[in-house]
Amino acid sequence: MKNLGQTANINFNQDVTIITDGALTNQATGWIPSAMTGNVMYKMVGDIMFLNLYISGTSNSTTTTFKMPVTLNIYGGARLSTTPGTLIDSSYNMPAYIKDNGTAANGLGCILRTPFQSPDIPPNTITFYPTAVAGNWTASGSKVVNLMAMIPIGG
Repeated sequence: MKNLGQTANINFNQDVTIITDGALTNQATGWIPSAMTGNVMYKMVGDIMFLNLYISGTSNSTTTTFKMPVTLNIYGGARLSTTPGTLIDSSYNMPAYIKDNGTAANGLGCILRTPFQSPDIPPNTITFYPTAVAGNWTASGSKVVNLMAMIPIGG
């Protein structure tokens, strides 16, 4: 059998950055700060970020974001628009499990790709949507975002 590359031994029990409860209020929007709990764990391995994000609490907004403590220079990915079969190449998208006003659904985590970033959305921001084709959250009731992803960082 031909060796196609080197094997890397990765220890995920070391050098994992964890953001929990109180620190989330500085980086997450869309929840009442005093009613927000969860944790965000991530690890960089080369140009790949392994991310495990879980945040729950009471909604106070129709939008929901999380600002990562590192810049997310995304150069790949696309998502389906609301028109079936049409791609929007400006974003990198990840499926997310969500609850909006207590109702579970398949949502979307979206990062604007580097050439399309704007001053309104910093390059380290993940925007969450309550459906796979965007939409607005309910600004009350319980809100949960749960995302596990491998994100290509860099060029």
